[in-house]
Amino acid sequence: MISNRATDNDKRGRIVANSIIYGPVPSWRLGRSLGIDLLSTKRKTCSFDCIYCQLGRTVHPEIERREFVSLNRLARELKTIEDVTADYATFSGVGEPSLACNLGEAIRRVKSILNVPVAVLTNSSLMLREDVRYELGLADVVIAKVDAPSEELFRKINRPFGKQTLAEILKALQLFRKEYRGKLALQMMFVEANESHATQMAKIAEQLSPDEVQLNTPLRPCAVTPLDIQQMTTIRAAFSGVMNILTVYEAQRPEVAPLNQEETLLRRPVEQRFAEEAGRGEVTKKTVEQEEALNRRIAEEERFREKVDEDGIRWTKVYFGGGAHFRNWLSQFVELKGGENVKVEEADSKGFQCYEESGEKMYRIWLRDIVPDNKENELP
Repeated sequence: MISNRATDNDKRGRIVANSIIYGPVPSWRLGRSLGIDLLSTKRKTCSFDCIYCQLGRTVHPEIERREFVSLNRLARELKTIEDVTADYATFSGVGEPSLACNLGEAIRRVKSILNVPVAVLTNSSLMLREDVRYELGLADVVIAKVDAPSEELFRKINRPFGKQTLAEILKALQLFRKEYRGKLALQMMFVEANESHATQMAKIAEQLSPDEVQLNTPLRPCAVTPLDIQQMTTIRAAFSGVMNILTVYEAQRPEVAPLNQEETLLRRPVEQRFAEEAGRGEVTKKTVEQEEALNRRIAEEERFREKVDEDGIRWTKVYFGGGAHFRNWLSQFVELKGGENVKVEEADSKGFQCYEESGEKMYRIWLRDIVPDNKENELP
């Protein structure tokens, strides 16, 4: 049962610094989700380098499984929060969870210590392996990703490091579907590159026959622009023949109080659309005046999304935040869009406690609106 009280966890155990556990966070798919990062590397470790990932570029490419975090450490940290209120304990974090060779035993440990079901978010890249399918099968919910209907788009959007093909991954997912007795959800992330392929994506969903299909678009900061509500509504219509559709704009998010704000922000960076979600854990412990100040600050950022400079060039704000996430995204935007099309502006950190206390600066990243060549030549 999802609780609406943001202070449910206030009197329970606290997550220490440098923890592999973060949250709970308000998930539109899983409710109150307690995150478990079985990789816990300083920067992203993954088998993909997806163009929309909120963590930026993959710094540590991996395609082979190994142990990143010991089971003893996992058990030790779990025992400090045995009474945590959450709807799911979710394996996610700074990369692909199935890269951890002890994932299966970790799922067992979580189930034996915490009285909550277990979910795993996976990019599906390692499902070709029988051991990975077996270990994922121990979870109560598996959310597997498919973002492309063709090999060309797969390599453009997901940018895999391994040699696996989209066809091989889809075949492995079909096999997993037959074997798995839990809830299988299929996440499909829609961006401009695959927006026009919704019908083909729907056919893939029909063939895989998951228990739920989650239609997503990247609302957190990344190098691509999210689709708006109308675009996602059109995409949803293409899935009319698919049962149990959930979309990111329609879903409800519960109120939550993270047990450790800093550990949560390492995996869930702050930006204008999710600042309230990421900051609520601290806000609820402060005075009413501080909460109102933060809400005003967030509202200011929400209103301030586009601008036109003195030369008449239109710019769109695509990121608001700071720290390592800002540096990751800046380098990615420059690489993908070109330095001349990226502008950085220092922002006031007032109202955002983690930045105010550390003295770290916050920034906005702006992207220049580029008019296609064929548009420039059109008559008015």
